[in-house]
Amino acid sequence: MRKTIKKKEGVSFFTNTKKWSLYIYLTVFAIYGNTLFNKYSLDDEFVIKDNKQVQQGIKSIPEIFTSQYVQSKESSFGYRPVTKAVFAIEYEFFGENPFVSHLINVLLYAITCILLLKLLIKVLLPKTGYVFVFITLLLWICHPLHTEVVASLKNREEIIYLILCLLSLKYFIHFYEKPKWYIFLAAIALYMLSYITKQSAISFIMIIPMVLWFLYYKNGSLGFIIQNNLKIIITVIALFFATYFLYNIPNLFFPAEKITLFSFENPLHIDHAIAAKIAVSAYAMLFNLKLLLIPHPLVFYYGQFTIPQVNISDVMVIFSLLLHATILFFTVKYLKNKSVIIFGTLFYFLGILPFSNYLMEING
Repeated sequence: MRKTIKKKEGVSFFTNTKKWSLYIYLTVFAIYGNTLFNKYSLDDEFVIKDNKQVQQGIKSIPEIFTSQYVQSKESSFGYRPVTKAVFAIEYEFFGENPFVSHLINVLLYAITCILLLKLLIKVLLPKTGYVFVFITLLLWICHPLHTEVVASLKNREEIIYLILCLLSLKYFIHFYEKPKWYIFLAAIALYMLSYITKQSAISFIMIIPMVLWFLYYKNGSLGFIIQNNLKIIITVIALFFATYFLYNIPNLFFPAEKITLFSFENPLHIDHAIAAKIAVSAYAMLFNLKLLLIPHPLVFYYGQFTIPQVNISDVMVIFSLLLHATILFFTVKYLKNKSVIIFGTLFYFLGILPFSNYLMEING
């Protein structure tokens, strides 16, 4: 009886997210507080420094939502109005103030970590226990790769899109447990906002259904599957159509993109053969996996001579193809187990695939 009480008290202590929110804020500021005294860096001119549109303040928000992300004589591309609107509001109240900008980045990162904790508790805690969740969260908070996002004001879009995606996932889970259509519409709206914050949100078109599958999917005959997993099916269809519409917004409302692409940013800009795509994709996935496990050296921009012009017969390409094929084989083989390892490998594949360069060419 005493052991049971102690166990419940331990779980209750960890799942008290109000207490843990304070710990998260303190940890995040201890790690990233040194960025508060940074000035502006390379790409910050796109979003706040020297951005005449943003520097008009709140009155520029309608213009921001009806124009491309970058508009100049040399280039025009993208549609990411949400973060620029956030910077316009910030500029309205604080002007050109890099300290405030970096402070907001750190606070937003802490909010991301709090949302992640809540989702880890919901998704993984029943299968792993609170120690595993704690270690996972701590690794996330402290991972050196995240300094590239927190320290860069331009990359605030990465933090905001992830916050919106995590909120969207939270609402989809809420909809599954409490099927009210206003919850579903809120979830879709949050996903759409995340997409026009940064198109990296496209990975969640697969991640959200995967999490719902992990939590709620019921197997059986075809009729049983459709009847008992209808909300997952509806979610997949809604996410697909929302993404299709958002993907085509630039083509529908704006002139053709004007941007100079260099081979040193991505060798696929000059070689579009399928073999080249497979080779570059395999190399890029291995490079990203290496940074995930050994985050050194880190650079300010991975678009300059990071991915070489590789051949499908290169040793590193073959190694990456074999490694990922092996991981994928065992993931599919043990898919029905719904273990935490399966969840992790699926999350990895679905998260990295859109940025592997196979489906679309990525700069940096």
